[in-house]
Amino acid sequence: MTIPVAGRSRRATITRWGNVSYLGTTDEDYQGDLNDVHCNRAELDFLLEGANSALKTDLRPEDVVGSIAGCRPLVGRREARPLK
Repeated sequence: MTIPVAGRSRRATITRWGNVSYLGTTDEDYQGDLNDVHCNRAELDFLLEGANSALKTDLRPEDVVGSIAGCRPLVGRREARPLK
């Protein structure tokens, strides 16, 4: 399901697989080491805020059992920016 995040123009997703729900995705510029990509606290807070708002629940960082992170290249004009 796609969910709005209150006060932001971006949306997040929730995908259910068995007894686990996956929250995603974020679209942030990444300037770090491509061998050390991880979900940071700002991204985690964004995803939990969206889930809590849409589902009327109270998920907290300690409820998270894992994360998956990666980078994808954006092809286009150099001055083009991803939507936020």
